[in-house]
Amino acid sequence: MADANIKIGQQVDQGGVDQSKGSEGRKPEQKDVEGQYAYVDWVVCPYCYTVNEVVADTDVYLWFRCWNCHNYFQY
Repeated sequence: MADANIKIGQQVDQGGVDQSKGSEGRKPEQKDVEGQYAYVDWVVCPYCYTVNEVVADTDVYLWFRCWNCHNYFQY
C-alpha cells in the first residue's frame, strides 16, 4: 500500500474568487489508475480539515471548493 501525502490548503478571500479559475474538490477514493495518479493530489481544507481530492494543475486551477463545507481554498 502506498503512503498518502496530504497537503494543507490555504484560505482565500471568499468574496474575491474568480469562478473561471477554480475547480471543485471531491471526496477522496482509494484507486490505482496507472498514469493518472500524478495529476491528482489530496489537500486538507483549511476551514473544516476535510481531505479533498483535487486535480494538481496550478496552471489551470488557482483555487478549489471543499466538497464538505463549500469554502474556497488554494492548493
